[in-house]
Amino acid sequence: MIGELKIILEPRYIKRLLNVCCGLCLMSASISAQVLPKEAIKLLGDDQFTKREKGQAQLLKWSLANLQKSPEMLYSAWKKEKDPEAKTRCFSILKKVVTLRKFGRGPGFVGIRMDAAIVAGGPDKEELIGVRITLVLPGTPAEKSALALGDVVVGVDALDFNQPNKRHLINDVLDAFMEYIREKHPDDEITLHIIRNGKKIEKKVTLIARPPDADGPFGRAQNDTWEQKENYFNEWLNKMERKR
Repeated sequence: MIGELKIILEPRYIKRLLNVCCGLCLMSASISAQVLPKEAIKLLGDDQFTKREKGQAQLLKWSLANLQKSPEMLYSAWKKEKDPEAKTRCFSILKKVVTLRKFGRGPGFVGIRMDAAIVAGGPDKEELIGVRITLVLPGTPAEKSALALGDVVVGVDALDFNQPNKRHLINDVLDAFMEYIREKHPDDEITLHIIRNGKKIEKKVTLIARPPDADGPFGRAQNDTWEQKENYFNEWLNKMERKR
């Protein structure tokens, strides 16, 4: 009995066992990546709104993780789906991943207009530089996160506009903020550090893709890119239809 236990615990046997386990895990992950999450698709047509939203989020997450194959698999699911609600939600994900696979994620978008600003200090407070929100565009992440006119953004994530080595940004704080946002992508979450009515607060914002009619401090909209995406998706869809 003792001899058998020693054999089992020898390093070479442990290594073999680990290799087998890892191989089984990789095989399982590979198989799951090739199959649409049926439970998520089922939830797309559920009577409860929250469950439909959950199903769509799950399906989108799976589709993004399997971007090379998911568009064609989603297309098949969309064509077979009978429920109008589920069909619409499936189509929206299909369009997103088809264009994403071709064009990439692109820059993120907050949905505000802004000006450089200085927040006055006090007896025990240092003045702060930042960007003051002058407009919150409706239907954007800014509105959904309850950003307000007059809010002064003094930092985003780990970027602090008022660090000693960042004080030179007093003249180009707008550019610093815009450059940071441009490096982010749709669905990325950022944390804005804000001064509102003299108090520091934080707001989490989930970015979206720049709308085709976006304008203002984030730069002119790239309408030609938007049209390219629309044309590409329509061509891809027609090509899939012809294959049927």
